[in-house]
Amino acid sequence: MIDDVRAELFKCYQTGKSLEDLRQKLIRQVKPTPGTNIADRMAQAESKVDRLIRSESAKMIDEIDTAAYKEAGVEYVNWIIEPGACSKCVSLKESGPYPIDKAPALVIDSHPNCRCAKVPIKAVGNY
Repeated sequence: MIDDVRAELFKCYQTGKSLEDLRQKLIRQVKPTPGTNIADRMAQAESKVDRLIRSESAKMIDEIDTAAYKEAGVEYVNWIIEPGACSKCVSLKESGPYPIDKAPALVIDSHPNCRCAKVPIKAVGNY
């Protein structure tokens, strides 16, 4: 399913469709938890779709950024957290800096809805 969502996300970017278009398409395909009223089921579907879009977008951006950093010769990155970050992300920050090839991957090594990022560390003398 994740591969299907990533493919749809990529198509969305290629064709210039908005994330809202993708969101509406995915909401129609989410199966809600049985036994809830229509309003609850709609809220569940929207929440699941929003989380999925945010998470998959973040993963894709992280992969693109990491590839660009490697191409630019970046050797180390820091994990940057957002205000109110969870303990897992705080731990990832405190464990850095990371060699680019061993750096945590957004969402995969953190969690869905993660708002953190990796940023390159400039070597001394390369300013």
